[in-house]
Amino acid sequence: MKTSMKDVKNVYNKYMDSLKDVVADFPWENKEAYAQWLSQTYHYVKYSTRLLTLSSTYTSIDNLPLHNRFIDHAKEERSHELMCVRDLENIGRDIKNYPEQYPAACLYQSQFFWIQLQDPMSFFGYILFFEGLGSLHCGDMYKAAIKHHGEKAGIFLKVHHEEDQDHIVKAFNQIEKFSEKTMTMVIQNFIQTAQLYDLLLKEAKRMGLSPEKRESTAA
Repeated sequence: MKTSMKDVKNVYNKYMDSLKDVVADFPWENKEAYAQWLSQTYHYVKYSTRLLTLSSTYTSIDNLPLHNRFIDHAKEERSHELMCVRDLENIGRDIKNYPEQYPAACLYQSQFFWIQLQDPMSFFGYILFFEGLGSLHCGDMYKAAIKHHGEKAGIFLKVHHEEDQDHIVKAFNQIEKFSEKTMTMVIQNFIQTAQLYDLLLKEAKRMGLSPEKRESTAA
């Protein structure tokens, strides 16, 4: 059965729709749960520029436009993890007290497999998920967070909701140029990323509501 752009969009819509309930169920009002989410977001986002530049390195020498796109995207994502650090500080928390948990580690570690052993273009599954998260859900996440913790504690969410409106369009436009084989890998990576992110939210919620278990699943 051939994989088409319609298949990519169907999978995207399915997982983005289901993510809405998971996001709504997260206790954004709970300071410790929000701190857990911010810290784990920091732990995978700090690898964004590294993964993008790695994808650029592994892109075929004949595909200069894609090579340059990865580089440009890396520039746009530069130092975004520091927004999480500042948001944490603005709710009285220190990133040093929040070790990386397995869901966050698996999110970025798995991308080295996709990029280096499969195809650097498969990284668009990861990109598509997070651009979709930003454009569709970060607005509601931002409103919920600042309602309880103030605007200074929601910079990461605000920036990604605003910037990803444009990014998601660019991601779909790029994927549309891919071969059937590459689109299949994009879908596989997207689903894997979506499932791991679901685990990240659930683990952040669990540990936020039970802070004494904070280091129980540290990577």
